[in-house]
Amino acid sequence: MTIRLWGPRAGAACAAVAALVTTWAMPAGAHESSGFTVSCTTVTATVADTGTPDVNDHPMVWNVRVGGGDFQVVPSTETNVGAPGEDVVNVSGDISSLTQNLAGATATVEAFVSWANGTLPAMTGTVTCGTPPTTIVEGSQVSPEVVTRPTAPAVSPAVAAAPSAVAVAPRLTG
Repeated sequence: MTIRLWGPRAGAACAAVAALVTTWAMPAGAHESSGFTVSCTTVTATVADTGTPDVNDHPMVWNVRVGGGDFQVVPSTETNVGAPGEDVVNVSGDISSLTQNLAGATATVEAFVSWANGTLPAMTGTVTCGTPPTTIVEGSQVSPEVVTRPTAPAVSPAVAAAPSAVAVAPRLTG
């Protein structure tokens, strides 16, 4: 009679299956972002590849929506800020075309970085861009921020000359 010991084989089989599942579930490279900033003209963040570098991680681009609009890919640039051998980049995107019509209003900006094999979670900030529109007052345009009131011309009282005596020679008539 042969007694088979399945314990060691079952353990090895479970470890192999777990390794395969972990490999399939892991993305090609893990990425972390930091230093997110948003202004009326740009969105910026630093992105670090903490996994195995992948050639498909670049180029990275910003996907941005302002207010309730749709996400749009904006012109983006990458600048390597990591040490040699590190995949750490500062990614900036130009959002001026999306904020140019805010006219002094405040809007929420949602943005995320994407590349061929992945995306980062969306980041959010608020901006107030542009100037309020001008208003028409009595036929002229006046900015609500600047009101110019005409000043009355300087009037200095006219000084009258004091009366003076008139000297005349006496005249005899007749």
